[in-house]
Amino acid sequence: GDRKSGRRSRALPAIQLCQDYAAVGAKGAAGSSGLKNSNVVRMGRSVWDLISQLWTRGGAGESEALAAMGAWLQQTIQDEIQEEIEESKRGGASFERKIYSNLTGHMLHRAMKCARDAQYWRLSVLVTRAGLCHEDVAAQLQSWDDSTKISISGDLRKIFHLLSGDVSVHCQDVSWMRALGIHLWYANAAWPSDQGAAAASGSLVPREEKAIRAVVGKQWEKTLKSVVQSYENHSNDNGRHPAVAPYPPHAAAAVDGKGRTVRVGQRGQDLRFSILKLYCEREAFEGG
Repeated sequence: GDRKSGRRSRALPAIQLCQDYAAVGAKGAAGSSGLKNSNVVRMGRSVWDLISQLWTRGGAGESEALAAMGAWLQQTIQDEIQEEIEESKRGGASFERKIYSNLTGHMLHRAMKCARDAQYWRLSVLVTRAGLCHEDVAAQLQSWDDSTKISISGDLRKIFHLLSGDVSVHCQDVSWMRALGIHLWYANAAWPSDQGAAAASGSLVPREEKAIRAVVGKQWEKTLKSVVQSYENHSNDNGRHPAVAPYPPHAAAAVDGKGRTVRVGQRGQDLRFSILKLYCEREAFEGG
């Protein structure tokens, strides 16, 4: 007991240092628009924010750890979501597209407002229950599949598909942090199991994947470790829809500055994903 207490007390200055670094980065970025937009500054601040979130808020238990990771993910990907929505507006995108973009960033209030503005009353209610209504939404998708008289837009189908918990086709053309968030906020009970890989190679609404349908209604008691593993399984899948891998920002592209193809093994791993993996294995180096 005393040894563990001593270890925690020695760790506190390090946690405080991380928080101080994050605060300094935020203050510096706020004082200069050029600095704020610097990729180096944003990356540095993101790293220190993640560490301080996990080892302060996340130290109290699994639910707090998940909340800490979720808060960090939302903060980190909000610019990506906003840029996508602004681009959609310029292209005259539908309400459905805006709802979908907001959902993938777990911006539920904005998604619900868009749904209500489009007079999708039932969808606005489902948005408030995102992550809790997998079985009902999956049944609705199956009903649409079985009907020959109902036709829905591709974007609306994607929204319901995401809310059903099958995230197989939602984690490709986004950042790895957004893909991880999608697994955290929406993935159903298939994903921590071997059946998740089967879903990733299926169609948008896989009629033949009865095994996937069977586990949609099961409860997945999510932990930070199981969510990270769920996403990592998806990114390592060799099916038609693997999730984007956690490459570092400077190596996310498939070609280098001279136009040469970069081998996957040469791209490395984003430091922030390495930190998340380290946190998942913290008991091994904290003595249990």
